Amino acid sequence: MKVRHIFSSILTLALIIAISAGIIFVISQGGDKSSSKESKNQQESLADSGKMSGAMAEAQKEGYKDGRYEGSAQGYGGQVTVAVTIKDGKIAEIEILSQNESPEYFARAKKVLEQIKATNSPDVDAVSGATISSDALKLAVFRALQQALPDGRSVAQESNLEGKIEEHQRQAKAQSQEKQKARKARLDRLQKTVSPTVLPKDSKLKDGSYQGSADGFDGKITVRVTVANGKIADVEVLSNSDTPSYFNRALAVIGRMKGRETGSVDTVSGATYSSRGIIDAVNNALSKAIVKNPEKSESGQIPTPEVKPDNPSRPDPGQPENPSKPDPGRDSEEKWTLKDGDYQGSADGFKSEITVQVSVKDGKVADIKVVEQSDSRRFFQRSLAVLESMKGKKSGSIDTVSGATYSSRGIINAVNDALSKAVELNQSGTGEKVSFFQPMGGTTKPSPKQGKILEDKTRKKIAALLRKGELKSGSYQGLGAGFNTSKGRLKTQVSIEDNEIKDIEVGQGKDYADDGEEYRARAVKVVPFLMDKKKGRHNIAVMKLHHDYLDRILAADNPQKMAEKLIGKDYAAKINDSKKASEVSRAIKAFLQEKMGERDVFDAVSGATISAGGLARSVDQALELSETDAKTGNEIVSISIVSPSDINVYNKQSELKQNRKKPLDLSGLVVELTKKDGGKVSVPYASFGQYGLEIRAQDGQEIKDGMDISKFVKNGTLITDITHKESKRSARLGIVFGAYSKDYIVSMEYRIGDGDWKTLDHPQMSDEKSENISERQTIKLSSQELGKKLRFRTRAKSGQIYLYESNEGIAFKKMTLPCMDSSFEDNENANFALFITVDEDKADQPSPNPGQPTGEDEIQVDFAASYLNHQKVEGIPVKTGEGVLVRQVRGLPGGLSYRDGKISGAIDIADSEFDDSMSKEYSLTILGSKAGQELTVQKKLLVFQDKDRDGISDNDEGEHYANQFTPLFKGQTYQEKAIYKEAGDPEPTMEEYRALFKNIPDDDSVTIEVLKHPDMSVTGNQIVKLQFKSKYVSGLSKVSVALIVEKAGSQPEGPAQEAKAGDIQVNFPAVSLNHQVFSDTKVSCASGVKLISAEGLPGGLSLSNGSVTGKIDIPDADFDGSFYRTYPVKLYGKKAGKKIVMSTSLGVYQDRDRDGINDNDEGDHYANEFTAQFKGSLIINRKVGDPAPTEDDYKAMIKNLPDDGSVRMEIVGSPDMTRAGYTVVKLRFHSTYVTGVSSKSIGIRVE
Repeated sequence: MKVRHIFSSILTLALIIAISAGIIFVISQGGDKSSSKESKNQQESLADSGKMSGAMAEAQKEGYKDGRYEGSAQGYGGQVTVAVTIKDGKIAEIEILSQNESPEYFARAKKVLEQIKATNSPDVDAVSGATISSDALKLAVFRALQQALPDGRSVAQESNLEGKIEEHQRQAKAQSQEKQKARKARLDRLQKTVSPTVLPKDSKLKDGSYQGSADGFDGKITVRVTVANGKIADVEVLSNSDTPSYFNRALAVIGRMKGRETGSVDTVSGATYSSRGIIDAVNNALSKAIVKNPEKSESGQIPTPEVKPDNPSRPDPGQPENPSKPDPGRDSEEKWTLKDGDYQGSADGFKSEITVQVSVKDGKVADIKVVEQSDSRRFFQRSLAVLESMKGKKSGSIDTVSGATYSSRGIINAVNDALSKAVELNQSGTGEKVSFFQPMGGTTKPSPKQGKILEDKTRKKIAALLRKGELKSGSYQGLGAGFNTSKGRLKTQVSIEDNEIKDIEVGQGKDYADDGEEYRARAVKVVPFLMDKKKGRHNIAVMKLHHDYLDRILAADNPQKMAEKLIGKDYAAKINDSKKASEVSRAIKAFLQEKMGERDVFDAVSGATISAGGLARSVDQALELSETDAKTGNEIVSISIVSPSDINVYNKQSELKQNRKKPLDLSGLVVELTKKDGGKVSVPYASFGQYGLEIRAQDGQEIKDGMDISKFVKNGTLITDITHKESKRSARLGIVFGAYSKDYIVSMEYRIGDGDWKTLDHPQMSDEKSENISERQTIKLSSQELGKKLRFRTRAKSGQIYLYESNEGIAFKKMTLPCMDSSFEDNENANFALFITVDEDKADQPSPNPGQPTGEDEIQVDFAASYLNHQKVEGIPVKTGEGVLVRQVRGLPGGLSYRDGKISGAIDIADSEFDDSMSKEYSLTILGSKAGQELTVQKKLLVFQDKDRDGISDNDEGEHYANQFTPLFKGQTYQEKAIYKEAGDPEPTMEEYRALFKNIPDDDSVTIEVLKHPDMSVTGNQIVKLQFKSKYVSGLSKVSVALIVEKAGSQPEGPAQEAKAGDIQVNFPAVSLNHQVFSDTKVSCASGVKLISAEGLPGGLSLSNGSVTGKIDIPDADFDGSFYRTYPVKLYGKKAGKKIVMSTSLGVYQDRDRDGINDNDEGDHYANEFTAQFKGSLIINRKVGDPAPTEDDYKAMIKNLPDDGSVRMEIVGSPDMTRAGYTVVKLRFHSTYVTGVSSKSIGIRVE
């Protein structure tokens, strides 16, 4: 084996690919070297590789030393470490111990390991499209093999390989920076070319579908835009070449476009070029839809009707009103109501903030209590007179109290603030500005103490953010968001000693995920202020407040108004309604410096205030962990996300891919808790409650499985934190929304002409999704098939079949086979076409020289150490090299066969064939061919006898127990091996006894007899003796089972415990509609579990005879403006004398018009009218002279017409039955539940 070629290739490829990699990430290290020095280094490396070749060739010839060896190499995102296991002198296994590569590229790179194992050498080609990562794996394997050389020599010592590769990497990084600059310049030029963003004057968009294209990051993006009612109704991406992880994020712009006349919306942070490409492609398509619009005004804008308020003279809340004017809000009271409950509100008084609690009953103010205020007592007592004026009302004019104007006005405005949280708009009041109580009389100027009130509130907020608890000594890690949050967070390591901060270490490189080193150098100047013994914690609180204010203002619909509330009008004026973070930050900083006296810390970090605030947040998080540990003595030190395993390539955070049209699915989420003693606990989402875990969004909203995600989808990604509540440890999870689906394509067949369908063995899997078969495949056909029709069909996991057919005869080239219908549109894993490369098969006939033993490197099969007779064997793959065809596997034991590249079946050897050793070894011969040469591989397969079919080898059981069936319990604990019943219940059935054991065959070959029946009238623990008899052996076995009989009707005491997986199971329908009959759903319980009750089911549903049944009947008003509601459902059961609960959820879509289509799919317009669904064709065929279709004829065509008379069908028009022709009759549908009217045209063909 020659290593010279591989390592000269590695060095050269490392240089080339590091340059390519610079397109995505700018590598900031390295220096320039002269070309003469580079040439010299390459020559030295080649000379050294000659030394390696000799040692490696000798090792391969003699065999490596058996054992396990580790090696590492630099990859694209960091160190890649592998462990290589040598067995019998050859590479038996390669395990990846650690890596930090991009998931989609590393998935490809791992394919190189199979080549290394097949050739017993790292001298293989790199994987195209993942060269850096695959070369890192090769080099890591090589370094591991150095340790396995027979004579113990180190190739690295002979060749100084490490120095040569590092030198080449430094040169590659320097050159990659130049490549990056050129690529960035091209993309910047590209971004400046955009499509028009507004409609031309006197024009509109014509309804229809239009196609457009524009440049993305890596090529053209093509879209199809559907226009309805003059606006964008839908956008479909037809093709793109951008990186999937970025492009999926960019798809968020599509939701922002719908309902608009232009595609020009904000781009997606972190996927700017791809989202810009989508926007430009949409605008390009819309340019083809522009037509003249006579209804346009001269200005070119579409005129909108003027909407005047009911009372144009209505003053703003908190302002005086002319007493002669009508009572404000009176005309529109019927358009809104107040929801009963208790609500809290605040407003400014004379010299303090006033907080009140308002109780609403029967839609009116029932009681008002002042919770907090610091106004002058004498004046405030007088102002309380306004309270009685508001009771029993929900709006109106309220006179302020003379001599206590500011305080009484503050009480009124605080009540208004509370009522704003209780208001519910009626249908006629949509968009209406609600007015509650209007203060009348007195001055309208701000209180002279206004500035003092704001300063006092700010001091209180700083005090609330100040950490006052005792700190536990130790080293704690913190994370905080800086300026560029899309890159990730800033990491600090904080050392605590004697209740003080002793040191703060700020992360670098990937641990400082913010803008460059220049800003980091400024931001770290905050560290001494955070460590200050006297004011350190105060400074942290101030920097946190700055960050909190920044977040609140940027997130507000009206930034100016929010800024006025937080920092006052004078400083808010500096923002001027801007949403630019740097401008908002400057205004907040000015307020805190000038009004609150916090100058020093902000002066020190000028130019990097937001990043410094991120460091303060990071340090604060570390202090929170220390404070928590000191208070609780908790044992958890960290939390990590195990599943999903997807990592964002940009910020390196875990990502969960979620279908944007379905309720949130967290069922596959798994985290790992690490304890102080190093122990680890794996926790699936179903057990989060049991372990004190919760998920919350950045705004504090709790995120739960099955919840409606519609309000989050527009942002593209939802950032959440999974927190262990006791320890405060957390892990960040980004939930990315897109057209994700797990209905993967799992099989592919092809057909030539009218021949049979043939399975495509070992199809190429998708690079983006390893579970999905790729739309690009290569097949080999003989020249006899040229010109024939080529068809393919694929099958999804769900069973859905997609048909593809070529438009031309078979040719030796790359052929395109379009899908025969539009079914692929409903599954992102099914492509609109297949791209099949047809190569000529020149090896149709096997070589005339059979029997040459040359197949060991080309054909591999990994058998287990041993198998059991009568055992079912799942498919054992026979792996082959490229171009290898396996024809036959000879010598297989009875019951096994070779088919479709796998050995499978159920081993069935006559027991008489086994000798006293109770085992039998089979010699297998695998026959194949490659390029006309016969290949032969010899393998051994060991089978142990199992006469009694209990899944335990007779060799392990011994002669006595091998002659009787040995039952094995599923569980290990006493409770898991017992059956629980209530007094008076029937005794356990044979099925219940069987359910306790895991190895009883389902072919009735084993019978169970109860030797001692239990007394079901007596409570307590009883022992039931069972006897097992197998028809294959003569012996009998006996097992004791515990039966626990409890008092009839007894309910478990204490709180319910979280049910274990499988205890209680229910699979609610994916989509349930309001006002529709609910598909009866069975609730199944494991053995020993008794179902008690259900809690939280929506109206109309109940638990009956172990099933959830009924007709969903939820008031439409309960949907509160949304189309979907999630009902948390708890199912209670009894297990082992204890109460258990399984938490799940049931999602219900609104269906106001009762047409069986959820309102979310229909949208606002069509949800307000009954949509008739037809069974088949919309054409009725008649002959001349036949009677015209009747109303019943039309109704018979419709499959969703209610039979309760709630929908009236109106027939407009009638056909002329006296002569041949075609007439269109319109059907109009009026529903009693909605106001809209829908129509459908029916064709009457008279022949």
